[in-house]
Amino acid sequence: MSQSLILVTGIIGLVALVGLLLRLRSRLKSEREAFIRGYPFPIQLRQKLAMHNPHWEGEQMQLVLRALRQYFLVCLAADATGRGKPVGMPSKAVDQAWHEFILMSRHYTEFCRHAFGRYLHHAPENTMSTSLDDALVNTLHQIKSKPGGSTGWAMWGGIPLLFAADRALAVPDGHLYDTEAMSRLEHRRQLTKSKKGGPDCGVESGDSGLTLDFGGGDSSGCSGAGGCGGGGCSS
Repeated sequence: MSQSLILVTGIIGLVALVGLLLRLRSRLKSEREAFIRGYPFPIQLRQKLAMHNPHWEGEQMQLVLRALRQYFLVCLAADATGRGKPVGMPSKAVDQAWHEFILMSRHYTEFCRHAFGRYLHHAPENTMSTSLDDALVNTLHQIKSKPGGSTGWAMWGGIPLLFAADRALAVPDGHLYDTEAMSRLEHRRQLTKSKKGGPDCGVESGDSGLTLDFGGGDSSGCSGAGGCGGGGCSS
């Protein structure tokens, strides 16, 4: 066999291998996304949250757990490129739910194994590798990068649920994003995309297309571009 034929055969084999690996990776991401979407949070988590927040009725509890699920989907999407850019947490209520879930170590460890293939650490703001503003821009980017429709993201009052949760739940001293605050975040996201060709993050799935509304409206929002939120997820 001539050297040129060996080379061509090798290249064809390499291309086929790369294609196979990409298909396997895509299937794995789809399986993990489906797992997160369908995961039944432990009843103990609802009980803990109800203990700390007795005013949360069934709909409010459903909202915060849906927003927590949405946050995990955002973290999975950001994992797509393997670059490890932090994802910011824009909600005190959802952060509280995440903390309580982490304390259920057996349930949380098993969830992470199926959802991410690794343990998803909670990273306090002062330990993050980027600024909180950048991390929140990354959170918004994951949501904005996926088209709407049946695989879109849950919204509340025209704002992604994850950013609207504290306002929807009337959380004391919560992170309140109005349309102006979201516009500032979006402006920063567009600047990041134009400078770097897009944030270092993946473009993946969403939550259900359900629009949730428990009343209330847009009042004053966070100051600054993404000037609220706390911590995030990291490898």
